[in-house]
Amino acid sequence: MPVPAPRPEAGDLDQVFIDGIWLHRDWVLLIARGTAGVIGWQWAAGESTAAYRALPSPIPALRVTTTDGAPGALKAIATTWPDTKVQRCPIHVRRDTVRDPTLHPRTAQGRALLGLSRKPLTITTTDRAAHRPAALNDYATEYRTWFNQRTTGSSWVLWGVGYAVAGAAVVVWLRW
Repeated sequence: MPVPAPRPEAGDLDQVFIDGIWLHRDWVLLIARGTAGVIGWQWAAGESTAAYRALPSPIPALRVTTTDGAPGALKAIATTWPDTKVQRCPIHVRRDTVRDPTLHPRTAQGRALLGLSRKPLTITTTDRAAHRPAALNDYATEYRTWFNQRTTGSSWVLWGVGYAVAGAAVVVWLRW
């Protein structure tokens, strides 16, 4: 018996969440969910642009799409719905931030970054969200000297003393 296709209601398209759920290692279920429920899905072998384009094709233009920042999703959104605003999922930003420096950082820079990674989960108003870029800039300014440290050898350069924390800081900056 075929699974019925969801029919999105016009009012359910103000904000749509798009993400993939990997099942086993071979398949991903791409899901578009509005505020009232699932409005579209697509089976795929990966989170490619083509797979994400197949997901939104029957869905009309949206106001805002929230995604984990997968390159395939971002390209599909830009080409399929060029006027749609894209928001990065704060849960994914948090997860990606703590992947490298851990939940128990030993340096002041790591602890400060961990604190910054927690803030998006508590933002509930646009006024609080407006302060987010300033907090990231303050972090980069405070630890600029640390970020710019290099270890060099005769034929190589290791950028950044705290590579894991610095990499996570870049993730926070780019994903937010």
